[in-house]
Amino acid sequence: MKLNIKNNLSITKKLFLITTIVFAVFIIGTLIIQSLFFGKFYIYKKKNDFARSIDKFKVEYNKNLNTDKVAEIIEEYEDSLNIKIIILDNSNRLNLITNQSKNRNDTLRVRELTDFIKSWKDNGIDLNSFRERNKPYNVITQNRSLESKNLINITPNKEKGEIIFALTSLQPVNEAVSVIKELYLYFCIGAVLFIILLSFVYSNMLAKPLIKINRVASKMAQLDFSENCEVISDDELGNVAASLNFLSENLNEAMTSLKDANARLEEDIEKERNLEKMRKEFITALSHELKTPITL
Repeated sequence: MKLNIKNNLSITKKLFLITTIVFAVFIIGTLIIQSLFFGKFYIYKKKNDFARSIDKFKVEYNKNLNTDKVAEIIEEYEDSLNIKIIILDNSNRLNLITNQSKNRNDTLRVRELTDFIKSWKDNGIDLNSFRERNKPYNVITQNRSLESKNLINITPNKEKGEIIFALTSLQPVNEAVSVIKELYLYFCIGAVLFIILLSFVYSNMLAKPLIKINRVASKMAQLDFSENCEVISDDELGNVAASLNFLSENLNEAMTSLKDANARLEEDIEKERNLEKMRKEFITALSHELKTPITL
């Protein structure tokens, strides 16, 4: 047994539901991805950008031998990137070239970086071997005083036999994620309004022409060819309307021809009936006329 299941939803409702589902899947998927991977991506991007900046600094630093020029370069990078740079020279002495008393945060970062370098040296690191390396090294530390995390980049400087230490703060990611969630709440409200607007656009562009085409097709099914579809565009809907009008004209002509043929056929049948009646009357009259002489 074949089941005939009809979907009574209109085109506008179907398009509205499809658009709503697509928007919902996109928004929820984006929110889930950001919640799961935003923090990792932020740290990964921060490490790469920070390493590129320090490599660029190392190139400019190695080009200059003048102490004042070096201090100017370091101060420029520290101010533009909001970082702190300390250099461990070939004698394993810490060189803090720029002024460390700019503000309280700068002093705290100097202390954090200095304490890290001392603990890093005390871990038994072979500094001479590390100076010969080509790749930098990144470490994430916990800033207890500010209850935040710091990213420390350790870059060997083989040309001068030094090690460049640079510190930057990692902004709290959880706060940013919560802000993004709140932003997406407003975005969802805007998306709903946008979907409602799209439903009206769909209604004007697709639903109304299809409703007119369906009305004309229903009349054609009842052999009423008095109404034609209005062709207002050259797209698929316009082509369907034009084809339906062409079909309506051909069917109308065919039905007119068929009606004319039926009318002529009825006239011929009526003539045949009249001839048959006349024939029967003639035979009856002839039989009556011949009956008397034959009897005599």
